[in-house]
Amino acid sequence: MDTDFPFDAVVAEFQRVGKHFVRPAILAALAAERETASPELATFLDFTLDKYDGRYDNPSYIAVDLLPLGGTREQLDRLVAILVADVLRRELTHGDDERLVAKRCRLGLRVLGRGDDPLAACAAVEREFDDAEAERVRRLTVLPVSLVHDEYMFIRMLQCYEATFAFIAVKLREAIDAPDCAAEAIGEAEQAMLAARPLWSMVATMRAAHFLEFREFTDGASAIQSRNYKLVESLCARPSEARLDSPAYRSVPEVRERVLAGQASLADIEHDAAARAAMERFESALAHWRNSHYKLAVKMLGERRGTGDTEGVPYLNRVRSLPVFASADAA
Repeated sequence: MDTDFPFDAVVAEFQRVGKHFVRPAILAALAAERETASPELATFLDFTLDKYDGRYDNPSYIAVDLLPLGGTREQLDRLVAILVADVLRRELTHGDDERLVAKRCRLGLRVLGRGDDPLAACAAVEREFDDAEAERVRRLTVLPVSLVHDEYMFIRMLQCYEATFAFIAVKLREAIDAPDCAAEAIGEAEQAMLAARPLWSMVATMRAAHFLEFREFTDGASAIQSRNYKLVESLCARPSEARLDSPAYRSVPEVRERVLAGQASLADIEHDAAARAAMERFESALAHWRNSHYKLAVKMLGERRGTGDTEGVPYLNRVRSLPVFASADAA
């Protein structure tokens, strides 16, 4: 990390006013700094300057390029623990509703699995993951667009799910590349999906009024742009031509290009009984995730359009019934 760059001061200013409201002079100075920045610093500056550059989207909103995604289950659990502990630490120091803070801490402790004292659990995570990468994640990967309290938690939860899907994509590739070991790899993917279920309970504590307040400044960013979710979907089965030509895949061109180039999927392979059973369990876990997403969107949006001016609830209602391991037409 570039030790001469004032990371903490930049993050503090962005968090003080909200990314959407940072002064143009500061943004111009950061853009000038980026011209001669190292690749690592340039990645951070791309994250801070997404709105300035006119390329603001969901991956930049949740700092995907700054997160250590993929890899092993141990790495996934580590990242989720760091992110959830950071949420609890912020709730305990900046929470604006005592009962809500207590509820979020209780739910977060279920994810962390480190006792029943949130302060002690946060301290334990910070001691366990006391290294440069963990510090970078805590310090540099969350820049809410507003000062609305619940947005911070919302971003961290989106990051947890993106990390989960990145790990699942690794496991599905393993299953495709080594069909004899497919049952084990798909089983690991299912277990990661199940482990992420308690996160929905945390997201569901978000207040609709808070969500509607900060979403005014997230135009251009939508969960439909999740690269790793679409990668998981396309590794299960090749999407239909209609879906590949829909905004869902047009918004993730790198994933779409892989599919069009002939990316293999689990649906292309003849599986043994154990693998087929694992696929059924994974399909059930993914269906639960889709339904949870749909119900949360109904609670937060109602009849309103989705973030980034996407279709929102009607889209989620339509795609939650898509078959996981077979192609089907869907817009």
